Amino acid sequence: MSKQKVVQNSKEKILKAAIDEFIEYGFFGARMHRIAKTAGVNKALLHYYFSSKQKLYEHVLDEVTEIILSKINKIENDEKNIQEKIEELLDVYIDIFKNNRDYARMLVYEVIRGGKEIRKILIKKLNRIPFNPVNGKIYNYFKKKIKSGEIKKCNIFQLIISIISQIAPIYVGKEILKDVACGFGIEKLIFEKMVNERKKFVLELTLNGILNKKE
Repeated sequence: MSKQKVVQNSKEKILKAAIDEFIEYGFFGARMHRIAKTAGVNKALLHYYFSSKQKLYEHVLDEVTEIILSKINKIENDEKNIQEKIEELLDVYIDIFKNNRDYARMLVYEVIRGGKEIRKILIKKLNRIPFNPVNGKIYNYFKKKIKSGEIKKCNIFQLIISIISQIAPIYVGKEILKDVACGFGIEKLIFEKMVNERKKFVLELTLNGILNKKE
């Protein structure tokens, strides 16, 4: 294995270990020696890559943001109809919550602690955020649909937040839902079915709220 590959593997292990540590203990409770141990690297190597816990925290947030942005930006800048575009947006976030749940939890933790670091990161990446009102492709898609009269005039940013936030709770409360289901004697919670039902509900609710009804 090449030296570059070894370094990349070590950093990936550190990233995962650091996310787990920050979620479990918070920034102030996190310990570099625990992160090194979990990642399977020595503490000296961890400090060689990241000189302080603050630097590591900033790196973790930057990497997590980059991964999530890369997924969101897979949404194409095309002329799909409104239902298809909202479904596409929902599918991307379902994929993020399903396959990158810890990344989402990491961002939620940062927001809860005030969001100071994530604000700096997002400002640097502003032109790549598809929801920004200047050149964001998703923002501009809905702007065009309002202008054409296909959907009602509304706050586009709030619309996008509304769509995304209605999917998040089912994943955030996944373990609680399982426990409650067991408490009612349900042996297995069919989670995928719940997600599909939730997606359908959010889609219909959104369309009913924003579409201009044809006479």
